Amino acid sequence: MTARPSALAFLKAFWADWGERMSGPASVPLMIAALFIPDRYVAIGTGVLGIACGIFAAYRVWSNERNRVLDLEKISRVDLQRMLNGMFMGNTFMLGGEINLCKQYKGKFALDQLCVNYDRVEARAPGGAVARIRFKLNARREWSAKAHVIVRDGLGQVERVENIYEPMSILLGDNGEFFVKLERDESVVFEDGTELWVDLETWTK
Repeated sequence: MTARPSALAFLKAFWADWGERMSGPASVPLMIAALFIPDRYVAIGTGVLGIACGIFAAYRVWSNERNRVLDLEKISRVDLQRMLNGMFMGNTFMLGGEINLCKQYKGKFALDQLCVNYDRVEARAPGGAVARIRFKLNARREWSAKAHVIVRDGLGQVERVENIYEPMSILLGDNGEFFVKLERDESVVFEDGTELWVDLETWTK
């Protein structure tokens, strides 16, 4: 995943390109000229070369980033809406259709396993986005206060889903992933017909 822009990232990219120019073919004429002309002129030439390489290095950093932007712009928001069957509302993408299933856990064995370990869930959303996730557990009504979904987001933060009837905002990992687990009272025994659905409603990047 590409890091956010920073002065340090720019300086690293600039220094790498500038150093390559200064120590590469551009410095060869000066090295040869140093054999025949006074040191003062060599120093002036070195300064001019350094400035020229600096300008060119800055251009190269800008050019590389600009080309990446142009590559990204080949797919417009309209294209994304059509391909993903949804619509942008500002920076939030709303998926079309009633159900956008991320994962389904069905039956006693799957849900029992989910009570032991976290399971990875991948959302159909960009890495690092904030997704609105809805959980649906078709368990007995009397279990509503005895069985809870636990979420671990892309930064490793753990949170319990307090209201399973309302979507929850979850920060996704670099690959659009988060993790879920079930927590239950000892009196809760899942049945073969019990299911947990994990749906994606919207995402915001």
